[in-house]
Amino acid sequence: MLAFSTVINMITSMFWGGTIQGDKVAASTNAEFRAAVSELLITWGKPNISDFIPCLARFDLQGLDRDMKKASKRIEQIFDFVIDQRMKKNEENDHGAKRKLNKGFLGFPPRVQRSGNWSVTFTSTN
Repeated sequence: MLAFSTVINMITSMFWGGTIQGDKVAASTNAEFRAAVSELLITWGKPNISDFIPCLARFDLQGLDRDMKKASKRIEQIFDFVIDQRMKKNEENDHGAKRKLNKGFLGFPPRVQRSGNWSVTFTSTN
C-alpha cells in the first residue's frame, strides 16, 4: 500500500505540477484520483468469464465492463478538472506582468504552443 501511495503521489505531482490551488482542494482531488485508480486496478484484477467464453462478452455478466467504464469516467473527470484549473492559471499568467514557469506535464503543451516550434494545436479533447 505504501508503494501504491508513493507512485500515485509521484504521478499526481508529475501531471498536476502545482496546478491545483489550495491544500484542501488538492488533497481531495488526489484522494479522489487515488480511489478511482484503486477501483480501476481492482476491476482489472478480477477474472473475467468472457475471456474464456468470448461469446458471452456482449452480455457483461459480471459487470466488469460497466465498472471499468465508471472508473475510467471518474479519472477522466478528474483530468478535465485539473486541465481546466491549468488553463485558468495560464490565462491569469498571460494577463499578469510576470509569467511563471509552467511546471508538470500539463505545462508542456502551452509552452510548446507559445514557442511556435510545433504546428500541432492542443485542445482539452486531445
